[in-house]
Amino acid sequence: MSINSKAIKSNNQAGWQLHMAKHAAVYIVLGVLLLPGMDSIAKGLQGQASVATITFARNLVQTGFLLPLVIYHHRRSVLKVTDWRIQCIRSLCIMFCGITFFASVQLMPIADALAISFVSPMIVAALSPVILKEHLTRFQWVAVALGFLGAIIIIRPGIQTISPVATLPLSAAFFYAGYVIATRKVATSDTPILLLQFWSGLLTSIMMVPLMLLGAAVPIAALTFNMPSKAVLIALLAMGAFGTCGHFMMTIGARHVPATLVAGLGYAEIISAATLGWYFFHNFPDVQTWIGVAVIVTSGLWLSRLSSVKPETPIF
Repeated sequence: MSINSKAIKSNNQAGWQLHMAKHAAVYIVLGVLLLPGMDSIAKGLQGQASVATITFARNLVQTGFLLPLVIYHHRRSVLKVTDWRIQCIRSLCIMFCGITFFASVQLMPIADALAISFVSPMIVAALSPVILKEHLTRFQWVAVALGFLGAIIIIRPGIQTISPVATLPLSAAFFYAGYVIATRKVATSDTPILLLQFWSGLLTSIMMVPLMLLGAAVPIAALTFNMPSKAVLIALLAMGAFGTCGHFMMTIGARHVPATLVAGLGYAEIISAATLGWYFFHNFPDVQTWIGVAVIVTSGLWLSRLSSVKPETPIF
């Protein structure tokens, strides 16, 4: 590549970064609005596609959408990943997160499942002293405790036992926390976000294959691959598009605004989820659920304000 070509590419990238900085909050909001669309499609596919099929398709579509960008920006440096072991752990976590969360939205209202999964930042904070060797202050521990209290309010365990269905979004929160912790491990590396997202989708898709083979052999219906019809295939493509665009736009926007603003805008996802759940499935959170949501969001915003970490990973 000539010096002029390098200068042009550098100027283009600088212009892109400036554009993102000016419109970061808009990108986060758009991402937040797109993600519940993915969850709504997953819920609508209940009985037509297994949870494994939905998770597999979601990650395969992400890989396909990001492939042209990877080829354009990296070409021969596509294998430029700092730590493959951490990348595999990220993919494994996001795989089980997808399976448990998509199963939860098929069995309970989308907003309820999403609200319970909002405790993932508290799980990250609780595990960070052990895994990341990060020290938590007394107030941070209080915020973590409040977040779990909010989840308990939503789950509302009875005297006998906690509903097995309610454990699904909680499990998804734990797996997503593992994904976030693994991502923090590579957050200061020189591996661009684009490559991290691409390899996350590709490795998750590959890991899903033996899991689905196991599901067919046992058999476990939820983990068995279903050959989709034309209508289901279109829905899966749309779901993958919602998920890929939503997460990528939020990731880009999050690099240019304070962590507290990211958290505040991110929690607005519950409004979109509640609206879609009410419109398409006639489900709307009750008062107790909204109280739990308020507790979780408040504790999450407080925790974000107490421990703001801004990743320096390049986008492209």
